[in-house]
Amino acid sequence: MLFDALADLIRDSLEEGQQLLALHLRTLIYKTARDWFERLPFEDDTAFLRPTLFAWFTGNDPGLTLAQLICGHLPAEQRPSSTPVRSDRKGRVFLPGLGTFLTEHPMSSGEWIQDGKRGILRLGNHYALATFQPEMRLDAHELAIYTQIPAVFEHFFPQPPLAGVEENTRFPIHELNVALLDLRHLDPLLYAAIRQVTSSIQLYRSEAPNSFASLSAHGAAFLNVPPDADRISFLDDIAHQCGHILFNAMTLQRQATLAIEPETPLRAIVPAVGDTRSVYSAFHGLFTYSLILRSLDARLNAPGLSLGERFQTRGRIAFYLTKFHTDLCNLNHARVFTPLGQLYYARFLQTYEAAYARYANSLKDLDLSQQPYVFSWSQFLQDNPVSRTLRSAGATSSLAALG
Repeated sequence: MLFDALADLIRDSLEEGQQLLALHLRTLIYKTARDWFERLPFEDDTAFLRPTLFAWFTGNDPGLTLAQLICGHLPAEQRPSSTPVRSDRKGRVFLPGLGTFLTEHPMSSGEWIQDGKRGILRLGNHYALATFQPEMRLDAHELAIYTQIPAVFEHFFPQPPLAGVEENTRFPIHELNVALLDLRHLDPLLYAAIRQVTSSIQLYRSEAPNSFASLSAHGAAFLNVPPDADRISFLDDIAHQCGHILFNAMTLQRQATLAIEPETPLRAIVPAVGDTRSVYSAFHGLFTYSLILRSLDARLNAPGLSLGERFQTRGRIAFYLTKFHTDLCNLNHARVFTPLGQLYYARFLQTYEAAYARYANSLKDLDLSQQPYVFSWSQFLQDNPVSRTLRSAGATSSLAALG
C-alpha cells in the first residue's frame, strides 16, 4: 500500500515540515508577544502547532487577542492571574483548550481572571454574566471538535461572516467518533500520522465551501457535514482533509518535489483540460485519493458494515478511481517533477493500479454521470437502480453482489 511504501519518506518529510512550521510560529509569537512566548514550552513543537494561532497570524484581524488563543493550552500554574480577551460579534469569548463563554456583550474587550475551575470574565468595566461551554473533545482521540465557528476562522467562509453557514447544528458526533475508531483499528499507521498533524475538527454545513484544510489554519480539518452524514462519509472526509494537512507539512518545501512553479495552472501543461486548479493542488489530489482509497478499502474488507454502508463504500471507491485516473493522466509529464516528486508519483500510480485491479470489474456498471464535484450519496442512490432494491424490505437475495 502507498503508506507502507512511503513510510520512511512520509515520516522524514512530515517531521521536517512540522518542525519548520513550529519554528515559524515560535518566531511570530516571540516578535508579537514575548511575555506569552516565555510561558510556552519552547522545546514542545505541539505548543506552537495550533490551528487558531496559524489563523490569527495569517487571516484578517479577527479582533481576538493572541493571549486568549494561548492561555487555555497552558497548565493552570503557568497562566497569569488575568488574560486579555475580546468577545466576537455574537458575544462569545473563545478560549481554545478550555471552552467558550456566551455573553450578551459583542465585540467587547476585557479580561479572563483565573479563579476556580472556569474563572471569571470581565468585559469593559463590569463582570459579565456568562454561560460557559467546555470545549468538546473526542477524548479517545484527543481532538477538539468545534460546532461553532470561532471568529479566528471566519475569513475562510463566505462574507458577510458565515453567510449561509449553519452552526450549532445537531451534527452526528457519534458517527464521526465511530469513523475515527474504525480508522484507528483498521489502519493504525495512517491514524497515527493523521493524529500527529491534526488537533481539531471544525464541523459546519453550507453550500460552500466544500470540506477543506488550509496551511493558514494548519492542524484543523474543516468538514462540511451533509444531512445524511454517516461513518462512511466521515471516514472518506477524514482521510481526505487530514490527508491535505499531512501533505501540506510533507511538501512545505514545494520545490523538493516539483520542478516547475507549484502554482502553475494545470491548463498550462494540459491545455485541453478545463480544471482550474494549480499543478500543486492536483498533486495534492493524488495523495488524498491514495489515502481515501486505502481507508475505504480497509473498511470494506473488514466486518461490521450494513449492506447500505457496503454499497456506499463501493460507490465512493468508484468515484475516486475515476478522479484518480484523470489526475494521474494530467500530471504524467516528466518535466513537472523532481526525482523525489517522480518517486511520489510512482507510488500514487501503484496505489491506483492496485485499487483498479481489485475493483474495476465489480464497479464498472455503476452510474457516476450525475455526481457533483464532491461525492453525493443521495445522488448515487438516485442514479443506480440496484439502490432501489437496497431500500426495499426483504430484497436481500438481489444484494449478494454487494457483499
